[in-house]
Amino acid sequence: MRQNAILRAGPHLPPVDRVEVLRLGKATKEVADGYRIHPYKFKFTAPILDRRVLLQDDAREVADLWRHCDFNTGGGALCHDPPYALRFYQGNHLVSEASVCWVCGNFEVWIRSHEYSFGGFVDPEERLWRHLQTILPVSPTPK
Repeated sequence: MRQNAILRAGPHLPPVDRVEVLRLGKATKEVADGYRIHPYKFKFTAPILDRRVLLQDDAREVADLWRHCDFNTGGGALCHDPPYALRFYQGNHLVSEASVCWVCGNFEVWIRSHEYSFGGFVDPEERLWRHLQTILPVSPTPK
């Protein structure tokens, strides 16, 4: 089940026409209007510091960069302090969302069917990272 969730949210993410890029702050236990993060069975919320909505070709470019990451169920290191979250949409329907941490090389995904999974990833040549930095820069870089 976990592998299926990772495949559907990662390399087999269906076509999307809108992507919401969220720049996240440091996760804490209580933040109103934040982004939920549940790594390692803990429940945290990260404040959303900024967001951009990408449409059509811009959305497809981020989705393609996401699909081309190397995903696995093993996970990376154990920090999961994601600077970004991505929400993928088809029309008005949320298909999947993910918080992504480049420091520890892991991600957490939620899928429309309410499946959740946590795993590791490699961003080849850091192409997704560099692209997201042009959309919503993170300063200082957490890497």
